[in-house]
Formats: sequence, structure tokens, C-alpha cells
Amino acid sequence: MKNLITSTAIASLALMPLAPLPAFAQVLDDKGQILAADGTVLCAPLDGVVCDILNEDIIAAAKVIQDRMDAEAAAQAAADAAAQAEADAAKAAADAAAQAEADAAKAAVDAAAQAEAEAAKA
Repeated sequence: MKNLITSTAIASLALMPLAPLPAFAQVLDDKGQILAADGTVLCAPLDGVVCDILNEDIIAAAKVIQDRMDAEAAAQAAADAAAQAEADAAKAAADAAAQAEADAAKAAVDAAAQAEAEAAKA
């Protein structure tokens, strides 16, 4: 157990200085193309020159695409929330109208029953 802990600690210390990959969704496909999160080709290899996934221009282009996709997702979420709020408000109004109608009908039945009972006493 002590050897396992020592070896994993050494491995984690050895891997610590490695730079992380870009934080934006980039995919390197089987043809060597770099694709953005939406499938846009950011780089295609030409004449045997491969694409560098750490190229700053490619990272910037991927960031622009990711920001656009995030903005579209936020707008869609806001539209969905507004539609849900509108549906909830319409349902609440319909429920209130149905309850008011039921209360009015019950009051009418009770009034009729009261009047009938008073007429029977007289």
C-alpha cells in the first residue's frame, strides 16, 4: 500500500507541469482536420503540413464559435423560460376562473336550497 501511494504521488508530481489543452471544444478528426464545437473546420492539413491544435488563431476562432453557441443557448433558455412562465400564468388564470365558476355555482345551489327551505317553513 505504501508503494502504491508513493508511486501515485510521484506520478502526479511528474504530470503537474504539463500544460492543459485549450479549454474550447476542438476535435482532431481522422483526416487531421481541426473541428470547432459546431463542426466548422478550423484547419485542414495541406501538402503534408499538419494542423497545430495549440495555434493561437485556431484557439481564437474556436473561442468565437463557442461564445456564439453559448449566447444562442442562453437565448434559447431565456425563450424557454418565458414560454414556461406564460404557460404557467395562463394555467393559473384558467384555474382561478374555473374555481370562481365553481364557487358561484355552489353559492347559487346553496341559495336555492336556502330559499326552498324557507318556503317550506312558511
